[in-house]
Amino acid sequence: MEGAGKAAEALNSCITEQLVQWGADPAQFAPNGMPPAPLRRRDDWLSAEQLAKMEIKHDRSAMHAKYYLSISVDGKVDGCTRINPDSGKDDADRWICPALVSQHLFEPAHDSAGKAVRGVVSFMFDIVTAAR
Repeated sequence: MEGAGKAAEALNSCITEQLVQWGADPAQFAPNGMPPAPLRRRDDWLSAEQLAKMEIKHDRSAMHAKYYLSISVDGKVDGCTRINPDSGKDDADRWICPALVSQHLFEPAHDSAGKAVRGVVSFMFDIVTAAR
């Protein structure tokens, strides 16, 4: 099991480095620091109306995209970037980020002293549309 622990530690280190590269304050990864915490389930970030508009505009039966969100010290989304842009452009790219930016979706990240710091989270967005 020692090898598994080292592998998990290496993976966490890579994830941390990537989040910092995208703009996360490294202080949240110090002992007693905290990354951003969602205030509600990811499935509830977008309204039913927003999802319905997506279904109307989207002509494929399924869509899969990865994004990262920048989280301000007040917990609001202040940036949104698609991670896998080479997987093709979708109509969703025109509305996912604008729909999420400015929303208060997270408890902000905190450093070891409890001070709010900039955070970053990544997420996958999958949608399957009804057959037409």
